[in-house]
Amino acid sequence: MAMSEEAQKATLNDIYSRSLHQPRGQAARRQALIKIIQLTRSPFPSVKKESSQVLGTFFEEFPDIQDQVVDAVYDLCEDSNPEVRLDGYKVIVELSKRVKTWTRRNTDVLIQLLQSEDIVELGVVKRSLLEHIKNDPEGALGVMCDYCIGSSDAPDTALKGLVINFLLYDAKSEREKILSSVPEPEAAKTLRAGLVQSIPRADIVQLPIILNDLLFPPPARSPAGLLPAALEALMAQSGLVLDQELPTSPTLPDTMLHLSLASGLLRQPGDPTHLLRFLTGRIVPLSMDLTVLAKLEPDTRFMLVSHTTEVFKTCRSKANSATAWPELLALRNKMTDVGNVWPDVGGSSEGFDFGSNLPFQH
Repeated sequence: MAMSEEAQKATLNDIYSRSLHQPRGQAARRQALIKIIQLTRSPFPSVKKESSQVLGTFFEEFPDIQDQVVDAVYDLCEDSNPEVRLDGYKVIVELSKRVKTWTRRNTDVLIQLLQSEDIVELGVVKRSLLEHIKNDPEGALGVMCDYCIGSSDAPDTALKGLVINFLLYDAKSEREKILSSVPEPEAAKTLRAGLVQSIPRADIVQLPIILNDLLFPPPARSPAGLLPAALEALMAQSGLVLDQELPTSPTLPDTMLHLSLASGLLRQPGDPTHLLRFLTGRIVPLSMDLTVLAKLEPDTRFMLVSHTTEVFKTCRSKANSATAWPELLALRNKMTDVGNVWPDVGGSSEGFDFGSNLPFQH
């Protein structure tokens, strides 16, 4: 005969109370944990709730059945009763705090729950994710970055957007605290590296957020090594975007967005070589190809050359651009050729004066 609700509660209280007085790791505590797991599958929501509240007590003592505990908690998170689900979300946090090795898997589950349409539940999920960042920032942020990077085989655009928004808004305080810490903690390195890797598969909505708000948030100054890494990833994507747009678009909107974002990053310390090489190798030759130019809108042609010139001037004036002098010289030489092909926007006009303030002449 099935036990009544009150009988199950009495059983739970009895085994839990008696096991508390047993030494850690003893068989009695193990059996108590197994019984508590069973009671989380009770047909009575009140028993599920009370079981969940003590489920983590002996969790770290028995690694061989931790999987069973975690699976029981995940079942609670999918329960039909909203109050049971809320308790399940909270227990996930407790388990990660007790045994840090569960942070990544539990963070992954909580990220899936960001899709909840219930405002109350979504609030608890977000607070649970924040607790994971506080408890194990490197582990939690590593999982979030995995979602930002995505997969070319099976991209989950919806979840990626939810994670980016969570990092942007909900985790703003924790994120800024981590990124501003000196010396740079491993969690900051993990977050920055993951965000750089996310650039190639970011869409035109996500890309400005990743670059301007998450990787290089004003007024903070980022590590000098971050700019070259971000520009390398951005320019690789820019080349693909340019190849896609050239045959069909006379205005190159996405290419122009990429170039604008790259220019904005030059306020940061670091070597701009990757941007200069892209301009020299792709944009300037494009500006000299009369067949291609004929397909572009006049404003687009002008903006390509204007943008290249402004980048040149900015890089020339940067105190840390000495390592990029060869690329600056190559770009200046290429742009001089543009003036011969397209005199109305060439290097001879005042707006496109490259000057000779380089450390050597060609």
